Amino acid sequence: MIIYIKNILVLTGILLAIASQSVVMAAQPVIFKAPQDIPAAPALIDFIATKDSFAKAVVVIAASDLNNDFINEYIVKNTNCTLTQGCPYLIIADTNEGYIVIGEFSGKNISISDQQTHGIRDILVYNQRLNDYAHTTLKWDMHNMHYSFNQKQAG
Repeated sequence: MIIYIKNILVLTGILLAIASQSVVMAAQPVIFKAPQDIPAAPALIDFIATKDSFAKAVVVIAASDLNNDFINEYIVKNTNCTLTQGCPYLIIADTNEGYIVIGEFSGKNISISDQQTHGIRDILVYNQRLNDYAHTTLKWDMHNMHYSFNQKQAG
């Protein structure tokens, strides 16, 4: 009887390990907040003001840990959007030397993928007016230490 229970526990463990390999998770929406609602806001806003297309812009900010190091990166959206180009975005990281831009792009909508490139979460950028699923993917380029677009389009 004890051997039977041990075998069931081992088999259950193996099945759980196999099942967890194939679990598909949806992309997470990005929740933007007003700058004053972000803890790092004063220094971050000062940094954003040094970037040309964001200098006098009204922005909203989302904090997200993109690389699982327990330190948030910031996705900044310029609310001055156009129908054709979408909204300008910056991805900003806080380093020992201060803030740095690790991504810059435009899009109508974005979400954070459950997929990772070099341990850093991909960003899905949606620009299709008539297809909510079509997106391009920003992936971490470890050689340039910056997000860049993967040329393959999904959807």
